[in-house]
Amino acid sequence: MEENREIINKITDLLDQLAMAYYDEQSQKRRLYYFEALTKVLEFLRTEDEWINTQEGSHDLIALLKRGSLETIHQALFFVEVKGLKHQNYVLDCLVPDGIALLSGYIMAPFLDFDNPQTVLGVNFGVGHFFFNQALMWNNPNLCFLAIENDELIGRYLIEKGLLLKQPLEIKKITDWKNQNDRSDLVIGDMRSEVVINPFQTIIDLENLTNAEASLYLVDADFFRGREIAYFKDQIKHVSQLAAFVLLPDAFFQNERFKKAFLILRKTKKITEMGVFALPNINDSQSLQKTLSDIRAYIKE
Repeated sequence: MEENREIINKITDLLDQLAMAYYDEQSQKRRLYYFEALTKVLEFLRTEDEWINTQEGSHDLIALLKRGSLETIHQALFFVEVKGLKHQNYVLDCLVPDGIALLSGYIMAPFLDFDNPQTVLGVNFGVGHFFFNQALMWNNPNLCFLAIENDELIGRYLIEKGLLLKQPLEIKKITDWKNQNDRSDLVIGDMRSEVVINPFQTIIDLENLTNAEASLYLVDADFFRGREIAYFKDQIKHVSQLAAFVLLPDAFFQNERFKKAFLILRKTKKITEMGVFALPNINDSQSLQKTLSDIRAYIKE
């Protein structure tokens, strides 16, 4: 564990060192964002560009990337992503804790076919921490993410990140995605108030357009106390079934006001009543596993 932490720190430091070297070079010529520099470094590493070979520490980084697991590399990227988000004045609330991503991935795994090509629609993808965590957990060689992300700079970074983590990825702006026939098998969306102004209408619009068998949305825990909930219930029943509402463990949140939940929808008509679940403390592994199994059984009816 300690050795892995050391590798993560070394990869983070060397990536940042190279990104800053490129940033310092280019920012004298034009305005530059940190994510642009980081994206270029990942591109240069992938293509073995001559610039990389001239930089101090590059050979050490290449060796570490070959040695480290995909999970290790993903964790290292997280720390440089935080720096990039700060540089663009993004609020760090857009990052989702690893534990929440793993719970989501576990609950929705039964909807994936590991023998055939699968497309997971990732809505409000951001830097992808929430989504890549699930992809690494699933370890499905046939999986492709269709990432909905409107920030072009972040989109370019995501392409390089996907290549580094060996996760096929296609980037679309929401307007472009709406103009094509949806082909996703599963929907995972970040609909927290920190990310989306009107999650009710956004979810309705998405469910109208997608043919996916199941959808999971990360929402505020007080979602069903929202002002537009009556309208939401009236509209959503025409396109999808409210399958489950899963309150996440308190340990993930510093304050009651920031608690979150999973809203799970299905296209099937077999589920006639929404199941409501509260996940127990993450330290109570036996109870947690039982509740997760109960949720999977309920939504797969």
